[in-house]
Amino acid sequence: MVRRYSKRSDKIKQRQEQGSVLWTILLLGVGFCTVDFLFLFAASHYQDIPHLRQWNAQEGAEERSPSSISDFDEEVFKESVITQGNQNKQKNDFRDKEKVFQIILAAGMGESLRKEGVKEKLPTWQQVVDRLGPAPRIYGLESCDAFQSSFDGKLEDAFVAVAGAFNSGTNLLAELLIANCVNPSRLQAGLGAGVRWQVNWGKHTPPKKWRNSKHETYKDAPPNENALPAVTVRDPYSWFQSMCRNRYATHWFHEVNFHCPNFIPNHVEYEFLPKALDGSYKRDRADLHHDNPWLVDNVMNTANFTMRSKIVPVYVKYASETVNHDSLAHMWSEWNRQYYDAEYPRLMVRYEDLIFYGKEVTTAACECFGGKMKQRGFRHKGESAKVGDIHMNKTSLVDNMIRFIDPNIDLKKGMTEDDLEFAKKVLDKEMMEFFR
Repeated sequence: MVRRYSKRSDKIKQRQEQGSVLWTILLLGVGFCTVDFLFLFAASHYQDIPHLRQWNAQEGAEERSPSSISDFDEEVFKESVITQGNQNKQKNDFRDKEKVFQIILAAGMGESLRKEGVKEKLPTWQQVVDRLGPAPRIYGLESCDAFQSSFDGKLEDAFVAVAGAFNSGTNLLAELLIANCVNPSRLQAGLGAGVRWQVNWGKHTPPKKWRNSKHETYKDAPPNENALPAVTVRDPYSWFQSMCRNRYATHWFHEVNFHCPNFIPNHVEYEFLPKALDGSYKRDRADLHHDNPWLVDNVMNTANFTMRSKIVPVYVKYASETVNHDSLAHMWSEWNRQYYDAEYPRLMVRYEDLIFYGKEVTTAACECFGGKMKQRGFRHKGESAKVGDIHMNKTSLVDNMIRFIDPNIDLKKGMTEDDLEFAKKVLDKEMMEFFR
């Protein structure tokens, strides 16, 4: 009896083992079929988006690297260009924003595209072209050959250095050049990349008088003429608004909350001037400004404004000297004109182009002085390029893109009709035509 039971038990156990193997094979087969089906389904849908295949090929093995566009960012890009609703299955098409998304990815900010509402707020590429044109505007490209020829083939002595008025995007241009451009001749000689944060005489300093001097931070710098100035210019009306937010070393009599930008004085200036002179303004307006010393000083420092003034004057306290301008509008024209009329090689670029045509502008400035773009692919600047407490109201690349078409942002905010008429007369018409 024991032997029969043992044989029967062995047979049952053997059948169970065979059944387990069959079930395992069956489950594996179903699993592989499911994976194949999902793969083919995804592939067929991906093939229906030709512009994605083209983008993937363009940003492929030659340029793409973990430091430029990551696997994660490419996934975000695909999600962002075409997303599909869960209920009505209708596509939300963002293909008209594809180039804008690519710029954001090149800045390593792909995660921002997943935030609610961001994709909807970003401009389409057509909106960018309508405002800026189909390509960046760069003044002075004809001087590149002359600059390189001046070195008699010894380009290891050549530099590119940044300059521009306050609030014109100098930090952004410097970051883009440092991240993407090198002078191969200098690298081979073991002398560095050849990109400088600012010109020897100081990036904000007017060049006409001080180009032959050196900034205190560059006492051991090479000759000034060895550096090609890359100068940033900002739309004047956008620049006026930025100056109202942060004036740096620029001084003029203005009350930010009631009249700024201000060129032609009105009741605001005439009302607050006596309070500034007797000191009562500092006490009365502390609650409005939350004791912000910059905003209070805008009024307490009357900056040569008097009750007889017909125009609000400006002075700028540079490290080297104090420069007077008849108004803030005069300052924009006079400062930029010194580089515009310069007889030495230089480039002038629009701040707005740095945001949307950053790669093109950086490449032009880099190649102009004899440099080469890094092979690992263009890297944009995502976070604010401004560093330090002195820089207020910092904005990221995505913020600036959204602000670019935000209907709620009025570049003429704070200006009266008299101010607008004055600006039209004073702003340099030739430069306005080129840089706007």
